[in-house]
Amino acid sequence: MTFNQYTASHKTWDHVGNPTPNVEYSESHRPHGEFMPADWLPVGRFEKYYEEYFTVSVGKVVAMDLDGRLVPAGLKTAFAVAAGDVLSYTATDITEGVIDLTTGITVAAAGGYTRAEITAALILRGKIDTGQNAEDFISLPVGVAPYNYYKWAGGDGFNPSQYTKANFNMQHRAAILCDYVIEVPLVPASATQIDLSAVAAIENGAVDDWNETGGRWKSNTALQATTRWAAAAVLNTDTVGLVLPSLSMAKSTASSTVTFSSSTDFARERNSIAELVQSGDYFIDYDVGCILLYESGGNAAPMATGTIDYYHYDNSPASVSTYACAIGDLKPGDLVRADANSNYVAAETFAAGTRIADGTGLVTEAELAAAMNEVAVREDEIVGQVLELETHPRDLLERVRTAYATLGTLDQMPGSATLGRPAALTYAAGADRMVRIRLLN
Repeated sequence: MTFNQYTASHKTWDHVGNPTPNVEYSESHRPHGEFMPADWLPVGRFEKYYEEYFTVSVGKVVAMDLDGRLVPAGLKTAFAVAAGDVLSYTATDITEGVIDLTTGITVAAAGGYTRAEITAALILRGKIDTGQNAEDFISLPVGVAPYNYYKWAGGDGFNPSQYTKANFNMQHRAAILCDYVIEVPLVPASATQIDLSAVAAIENGAVDDWNETGGRWKSNTALQATTRWAAAAVLNTDTVGLVLPSLSMAKSTASSTVTFSSSTDFARERNSIAELVQSGDYFIDYDVGCILLYESGGNAAPMATGTIDYYHYDNSPASVSTYACAIGDLKPGDLVRADANSNYVAAETFAAGTRIADGTGLVTEAELAAAMNEVAVREDEIVGQVLELETHPRDLLERVRTAYATLGTLDQMPGSATLGRPAALTYAAGADRMVRIRLLN
């Protein structure tokens, strides 16, 4: 008789197999990499302790050149300017052994290069393709400088024979900061002047526009009818207002002083509307760019002629320091990008309108491609999003006695010497606002 026999299947092991390679490389806050600042960057601030120059300031948005070297991201915008010099070298760059971008060897003479000159030189050096331009040599933003980058020591950062100074290398590599929250000062636009002789006669109508072209005098009747102050019991009948042309006014500080040509009508700045009790008293409502002041009867412009100089956030400043900052009237939630100085500005939004040119009401393939490319570029330029703005002074820091109030800005210690403002604000010539930005790209 034949029986069916059970045959078991067994697992076998072969421990000589090949493991799956790992794909993890590093965390993204400060990604690991052999990053090096570009050796062709002109020198910037001089660091006294080590007697070396910086080329990129902490907090600046950084990108890569096509050689994989770190550069200020704003150069992509700066290099795109058609007229004038977009890159300049000085006698200090010659002394410090900076490499000339157009030649690949040390700078031989002080001077500048235009976009066309850089483009032609980079093509001849094989750095960009024919048909590309100087700005194509710079990538989109990759991160933020978490500390100052010194002038590159030379070569690959390891071989002393290639160093500019054979016995000195402060940073043989550099880091970039990503996926983090940073804090930088918000710097207002340069001083704007309003000529009071050009301001219209006082009006009784409520304020319905906080960006009054040329400015507007408002009577006490107008102030009482304006929603912002209608419920303010402290707004007495001897108060008038001057609505300035700019809505977001910067607080009067040592670096953003509000000045009046008349010291009689604007003699004493008060801390509240309730304190406007005599001629010469004034209160600035900075959030809406309006100056409230005492005027007996509340029905006349106390200052018919003269000028007022003030700072605001509606525009960009004419110039900024080398320290990182944000500019413009930023609000929580705003997306930001890098400007030509590698600082933080609001990302552009699309204007209303149409790209259709053929009158058919249909989007052509070329128009759709152009629109999609523009959207992609706008999105790729975004480096972060505003989380919050913080106003200073805080925690009574202005009452903490600190040293060197009479010395230069960089020597004043935060506290009473800086009127309670942190060093980041005073260094960058900010007013009273710090902005916190969550890095996205």
